Amino acid sequence: MTYLEYQFDAADRTVAAYRIMVLADKLMTTDDPEEIVEFEEAIAENYDKFEEFCEGLLKRANELESTVVSIDVEIDRLQALKAQRNARAQRFRDTVTRYMSTVGASEIVTDLFTIRLRKNPPAVEVEHEALVPAEYRVIKVVEKETIDKKAIADALKNGIPVDGCKLIIRNRLEVK
Repeated sequence: MTYLEYQFDAADRTVAAYRIMVLADKLMTTDDPEEIVEFEEAIAENYDKFEEFCEGLLKRANELESTVVSIDVEIDRLQALKAQRNARAQRFRDTVTRYMSTVGASEIVTDLFTIRLRKNPPAVEVEHEALVPAEYRVIKVVEKETIDKKAIADALKNGIPVDGCKLIIRNRLEVK
C-alpha cells in the first residue's frame, strides 16, 4: 500500500468513524422507531472502519503513554544532574569563602570579578528545641476549608438536595 493509499484509507476510516459518532448521537436523542432502525443499519455498515479507527487511536494513546515513562526517567536524570551541579558550584563558592577568611582577605579584584566577604545580619540557630522557653514558641494553625464530596454524594443518593451540586455518572474507557 502506498503512502497516498494509506492516507486515503485513513481518511475513509476517520470519516466512517465520525459518521458513526454522529449517528450514535442521533440514536441517543430519537424515539422514532424508523429513525432508530435507520441509524442502527448505518452504524452496522460502517462499524468495521469504526473499530479500526478506535483501535488506531488506542494504539497511538499507548505509544504516547509509553514515552511518558522515558520522559519521567529523563526528568529524574536531569534533576539529579541539576542538584549535582548546584552542589559543586556551592562547594566552589564555599572554598573561595574559606580561603579568603583563612588569609584575611576581605576583597579580591580580578579582570572578571570583584569578590568581597560581607557579614550577614545575625541569624538565630536553635541548637536544642526542647530547651527553648515557652514564651518563644508559637503554635501555627492552618485552616483550609474543603468540600466533603463523599457526604454530598451520600446526601444526593438519599434524595436530599444540595444547592450547587448534582450527582453525575461518567463513563471511563477500559482497555485490556
